[in-house]
Amino acid sequence: MTLPLESQSFPASEIRGELRAFKRQKCYGYCLASLDETEIDRFLDVEGILNSARTAKDSLGTTAGIFSLNGADFFIKRYNAYSFKRKFRQLFGMPRPFRTMRATEEMLKLHIAVPQLIMALERKDSFFTRCQAIITVAYPEPLTVAEQISFAAADGVIGGFLTSVARLAAKIHRHNIVHGDMKMQNILMRQLSDMEFALGLFDFDGVQFGPVSMRKRCKEVARIITSFIKVCRQNDIQIEQERVESTVRSAYNEAAKIELNPAILKRYLRQIAAHKERYPL
Repeated sequence: MTLPLESQSFPASEIRGELRAFKRQKCYGYCLASLDETEIDRFLDVEGILNSARTAKDSLGTTAGIFSLNGADFFIKRYNAYSFKRKFRQLFGMPRPFRTMRATEEMLKLHIAVPQLIMALERKDSFFTRCQAIITVAYPEPLTVAEQISFAAADGVIGGFLTSVARLAAKIHRHNIVHGDMKMQNILMRQLSDMEFALGLFDFDGVQFGPVSMRKRCKEVARIITSFIKVCRQNDIQIEQERVESTVRSAYNEAAKIELNPAILKRYLRQIAAHKERYPL
């Protein structure tokens, strides 16, 4: 049995509220309106926070970790401009922290659970961007579907789970939002009982806004299918690929009130499976 996709189904944080703009010399962004000036300055020390944080990810593109402050846990992610090309690209378009902020606000309007955003910032050094980062409240583990795959793939749960994820994708697509990377590591799950769960989303680095084409729909759905199958197999869970594909496709078609193009979907399924380095778990 699945429950409505409501943020209230997730652990309530005492740190909640609206965001406001702030500016500090070459640094600007948005932060929780309730933060005072001293707290803003502490959160702006991105390098210091990352040096003391429990590392969650350290790759070419991003560095992330979990840190504690005043008894609360937070998640921080810095977007690394590791090349001149990347720095040049940062000059154009909406900065990634602010895209994440917009996506978070849109998810909350749709009653989809997302971690509370504490700060989205950009710091410029003369012409180029020096630092881009986001800070959110950290949910307690287990956090994602990938961490709870044995429950999601269990008999009596798997059908409802796959249907719910497909409906979640259809819901954001109906509101002209593409997540961009709906793998099991980016889908929040809270188990409420032996058969009940609630879902949410996070990690909006690849989010896109605007009309959702058939190719974007098929690519997002293909990402869901391939990621679920891969995580199951990595955990030695036997899964029928055709059943997964059929369940997700049918549920999406019904919720979106549009038929996915079978040929385009199959092409993306093959492409994602073949290019593992481009679509990592």
